[in-house]
Order: sequence, then C-alpha cells, then structure tokens
Amino acid sequence: MKNLDKTLLVGALLGTVASAHAAPFLVPNGDFSTPDGADWTQASSEGTIISYQLSGGNNDGYAEIDNTSGSWGGVLVSEGGSGPNPAVGDGIPLSELGLTAGETYTFSLDMINLGAGANQAGMKMESWAGGFLDNGAGDVVFPLTNSWETYSLEYTINPAATHLKFVPLLVNFSGPVGFDNVGGDNTALVPPPFEPLELENGDFEIPDGVGWGTGQGTPVYNATGGNPSGHVVLDGTAEFAVLYGFNNMEVSFEALGLAPGDTFLLQMDIKLISGNFGAGYRLEGPSGYVIDETFEVIGNGSDWATYSVELTVPASPGQTKIGLRPGGSVVAFDNVSIVNPEETPFSAEVVKGAIVNWVPTSATNSYQPQKSADGVTFTNLGPAIEGNSISSVYDAEPALFYQVVEASIEDSDDVLNGGFESVDEFDSFCAQAWTCLAGVINDQFATRLATDNTVAGTIATPDQVRTGVAALQLKVVNAETEALPGKSLTQQNVLNSGGSITPGNTYTFSFWAKQVSSGPSYVQGYKLAWLEESGGVISVGAEGGFAGGDGEWAETAVAGLVAPANATSALIEIFGATGAVDGGFGEVLLDDISLITEGSSPIGTLPATTSTGMGVTYPTLEGFSYQVQASSDLISFSDLGEAVIGDGNPATIGEPSEERKFFQVVKTVTP
Repeated sequence: MKNLDKTLLVGALLGTVASAHAAPFLVPNGDFSTPDGADWTQASSEGTIISYQLSGGNNDGYAEIDNTSGSWGGVLVSEGGSGPNPAVGDGIPLSELGLTAGETYTFSLDMINLGAGANQAGMKMESWAGGFLDNGAGDVVFPLTNSWETYSLEYTINPAATHLKFVPLLVNFSGPVGFDNVGGDNTALVPPPFEPLELENGDFEIPDGVGWGTGQGTPVYNATGGNPSGHVVLDGTAEFAVLYGFNNMEVSFEALGLAPGDTFLLQMDIKLISGNFGAGYRLEGPSGYVIDETFEVIGNGSDWATYSVELTVPASPGQTKIGLRPGGSVVAFDNVSIVNPEETPFSAEVVKGAIVNWVPTSATNSYQPQKSADGVTFTNLGPAIEGNSISSVYDAEPALFYQVVEASIEDSDDVLNGGFESVDEFDSFCAQAWTCLAGVINDQFATRLATDNTVAGTIATPDQVRTGVAALQLKVVNAETEALPGKSLTQQNVLNSGGSITPGNTYTFSFWAKQVSSGPSYVQGYKLAWLEESGGVISVGAEGGFAGGDGEWAETAVAGLVAPANATSALIEIFGATGAVDGGFGEVLLDDISLITEGSSPIGTLPATTSTGMGVTYPTLEGFSYQVQASSDLISFSDLGEAVIGDGNPATIGEPSEERKFFQVVKTVTP
C-alpha cells in the first residue's frame, strides 16, 4: 500500500525562499575589441571572406562574414577549448559564464546587413562535455536590417554539459554581415507554471452540457437539484449509455499534467434516481484501451455521495476518453474532476464529545445506539452494530439521553422452494412455485429431478443433487441437421409465489450450478428484474452469464442489489440456450436458488452510560483507508480503533479522555 497522507492536527510546516543575483554577459572578446578575432576560431567555404574590423561595430570592433563569392557560408566559433585548435575543444566552461546545465537562458548577438540584398544570419548553440553533445537550438537565423540590431534566442543547455560554444553564422545566404556583442543573460528563464488541462464544466453549471459529448444514450442536463445546482442524469435502463468529457474527444495524459506511471483520482458525485445501482466510469483510448468499472454503492445510493477511484497512467496509449456511465439504472452525476491524490485537500477536526457505553448480552444480536434531547423521541446514533466485540460509540454532539435497542438478526429468503424439494401438484415434471419453460421454436422444458421420483426421465442420482433430494435440469439438444435454436429455462415471480420485496432493502441473489455438458453455440444466463405491483418491469437488478462447476457444484452470487422505491416483486429467470447450429447441445443442473435480505426483530432496550471523550472527525473518499492515531507527547502514536474504509462520508472516532491529546490521521490507498 502507498502511504499518501499523514495529517497532524497540531502543527504545520513552514518553507523558505532563496534568491540569487544574475546579470548579462559577453563571451571572451564577444565585442571583438581585441584585434584579429582573438578567442575566436572560424570556418568557411571557398570564396567566403571572414575579417575583423576595429571600428564601425555596435561599439568599435566587430566581425564580418562576406559570402558574396562563397557557397555555403561561414561561421565563427567561441574558443576556450584545449589543444592547438580551440575549435575542436569543448568551448567555454559554464562556470565562467555563471550558467548551469539543464537550465534555459536567453543568448544574444548584434548583427547588421552590410550588403544590398536581404541577408539572413544568426547563431547556433552547442553543448559540450568531453565531446559534442547537441546543438538543440539548431541554426537560428533572422532577417536583418541595414542598422545594428540585437537578436536573441532561448536555449536549454544539455543537462550533461560542462561547456558551451557560441557559433555566429552566415549560411546559404550572400553577404556581407557584421557580428558584435555575442553573449547572453545568465538569469535562468523560469518557465510559466504548467497548468494542467481541467475537465470543462465538471459541475454542469454551464447549461446544455457544454464540454460534454454523448457516446450513447440521451443525457438530461438540469440546472437545479444537483450537488448543488447543475447536474446530468443518464438513463441506462433501456440501452447502454455513456457520457464523455472533453467533448467526447480523446485527451492526452500529458495535457492533464500526468506521465506514465503517475497515479490520479477520478472523482465524482453520484446519486441513484431509480433501479439497481450500476454507476461507474469508462476510460477508452486507441489500440483497444478500455477500463470500464462500477463503483461500490455508498449506503443505498439514493443520497448524493462522492465516489473516487485511483488510476495509474499507462505507458501506452498516451491518450484516453473519460466517461460516465449509469449501468442498468438511472443515475445523476455532478462535480466530476481529475485530482492528483498527493494534492487532495484533507482536513480533520478534533472535537470534545461523549462516549456512549452499553453491555451487550449476545454475540449474535445487533445493537442500535440512539440519542434524544427530551427522553421521548430518539434518533439513531450511527448504524446498528452486530455482535458483542464493540460496546461503545463516540458522539461528537452530546445529547441528554441515550439508549441502545437490542435486536435479533434474521435473514429472510424471498425465493420459495429454491431447492426444488416440493413438486408442482399440477406438473410432476416441474417444482412448486417455479415455471418450467422452453423456447418457442425448439421445446425442451426445464425438468425437476429427484432421488425419490418414480417417473422415468425425472429420477435423480445422488450426485445430481446438491442438497436435499431434488435439483432442476436445463437441457438443450439440437438436431444433427437443419437445427433450430433451442432453449430451456425456469422462472419465479417472488410475489406470486408468496414472497415479498421491501423497497430500499439490499438483497443478495445466488444459485448453485453443476455443468453436465457444453457444446457448440450453447450459452447460459440469469436475470433478476424488479417488478412494480402491476407486474411491469421497473429495472433489471442483475443480469449475466454463468458457468457451472466442472464436475462439481459452483455458486454464482450477486450482492448489493437495492430494491427500487416502488418495487413489490422480483422476477428470477435462469436459462440455457443454443443457436441454430447443427449438433449444438448443453446441460446444467441448478439447486439452492435464493434472494436474501437481512432483517432484525427488536428484543428490548438496554441502558447506556456516558463519559467524556475526545474525538476526530474527518472526510473520507472511496478507495482509501483512514487510521486515526493518538499521542500524549507528539513522539509515540498508537492506533485509535480500527482503520476506516472510505465511502465518501465523514467519519468520527473518539476515546474516553479529558487529558490533552494529539491526534493524526494516516490516509492510505487501499490495495
């Protein structure tokens, strides 16, 4: 795990600012005041004349290159190297000029067009260190006038350089041209601060979704009702929907201020409008680069909450689209941003509160702490706590009265006859509460198998049953020639079978399957749809393919299914099917289908005692864990309680204490 942040709640770090002096400079004999071009060497084509004048420059002496009768032209090279020919040396030491390798500087020279034509001349810079490194500035040339003018260029010295060469030049142009005052300014240029590209209109305050582009689906932009104000609603119940930032264009990670290997947070506020929570994000780039993930729901998803995920910039590709998707639900999005986790603001607050204590009576019961201002009307203090391992909670806003409601924990299974133990009284080949169906074209009905059956074709061997005496068989066999599609399936409407669905409750759908065979074109799938009172489908809660165990039973389970507000039932369907493929076939056995939600039955009320406590309140983000630590001396810190997994909501923890304490919060990326 990567330790991102350790916020100490008792102090801050201070920084210092340093400064340095710098000034313009000339290279040795850069003004050509010393006769005969001392400190310079030269090279030229045949017919090109290089001379040094004692007057007429931009302050007495200057150098002249006349290419009127030459070919490619001529150059001057600043000396400073070793050996008999300074031109083959390393140039002028950076230290003599007050320059630093790797920095960018402005270099300059004065030039004049001494001829009648439109001459161009200039200078190139070369970095050296025991040999040539680069001439990153190239031949930088300028159109000249017939009077002395100062011309400048910016050049970044090679980070490995120890020396520098200045090369005034007249190349591929006629002449004559005068050169003078070769040098620069050893004040390093400070590049403007990099401002990474931001996600335009991430808060959807600009009307009509400016900055956003639809990949699929029809977004609805709203001016009110967001977190706060503007937001967008995406409906994924009828079709796949995705909305991309940056006007549905790929954006480079470099433009976002990110390099390969860097991590960043993709963060957004989400609110579930209807259906089972399926909201997530989608990154899509060239060469098949796709990341498409669903967030873990916070609470039941119906309140605005901040969701975030830490992502790593890949080495390839260098660009991506950044999208929002609702999954198979209707979802509102707001405040979408890209954040460097190292720069994520984090603050925590130390508060004095109350520790609420009680004595649990059972490891299998739940305990709901409650508070009241008048002793009559009580409200819950945090979530219910299961078992007896925790017997106190911290309240940052103490009340006058406290109590704890004790309840027994009960799981409720809303699927009837999920083990197929009871036979349908009207159809001995099917199970009670289930419908055994087949495809319209190629009828191959689901069949109940049982070890105590006597009807041929329905008798099960012990290895065909997981628990009890029965299981359900889905079997499809196509014709060897001119085959038609085949399908075998079973369904249960929970309400019609005597069960019920509680809106807002969270359910886990599961079943066990044992694969018997799987041939050409054969597929298997399941679907759970939430139904309203009239039987109409509100939304699909879960849907997908599955594989039974190879010679053994394997479980398929989907947790976190939240029943929509107006749901009264659920329709469960499991099928096996083939296409119109000659000789296609497949068979799977099903057992122990369930749709479980957790409930509780109140037993009574326990008294609660209070003591003074000190606590820490801090914000959390999904994808991080938070460990509060306490110290009495700012030297030795110990953990206060267990680490908290972030879910986008504030967290609070405290301990009984009236003494002076120091607290810190260690924020860590979850693995």
